[in-house]
Amino acid sequence: NRADLQPLLRTTALYQAKGHATEARTLYNDILEIEPDWPEALHAAFCFFVDQGDFARIRTTLADARRDYAEGHRMAQRLMAGDPGNTDWQHDLSVSYDKFGNMAVAQGKLAEAAQAYGDSLAIRQQLTAGDPNNTQWQHDLSVSYELLGRVAMVQGKLAEAAQAYGDS
Repeated sequence: NRADLQPLLRTTALYQAKGHATEARTLYNDILEIEPDWPEALHAAFCFFVDQGDFARIRTTLADARRDYAEGHRMAQRLMAGDPGNTDWQHDLSVSYDKFGNMAVAQGKLAEAAQAYGDSLAIRQQLTAGDPNNTQWQHDLSVSYELLGRVAMVQGKLAEAAQAYGDS
């Protein structure tokens, strides 16, 4: 099936690149209905839904963004279920938590944001511990601490904010 679906996956990427989100969304759903555990398609769909969530935050509504981020999060969870040791899939999951945190901040739900950023931080700490020379993991870890610091500062938790910024 995957060899037969490969041209469809490439077509989906072309739709996405041309800004034809409806067509891309439909094809991703069709492909994943046939091959629900195909890592290449799941990862591509994850990236698509995260991008769509980012666009929705700017162009439409937070509800639309949350829907797309939630779909991307489901894709990341499916990738992790299929290969929990894969660091790329762990990274995707951490990114999806960051997106939920960003949504919560935009809605003024700071405790929810702190929880999402904390979930992302935990993954990034594991990634960095497993490969301390990986500069991408180090950067992502620093971003997690910074995001937690911002939330703590807005909450008036200055000691926590200072600690998070220091860790960053």
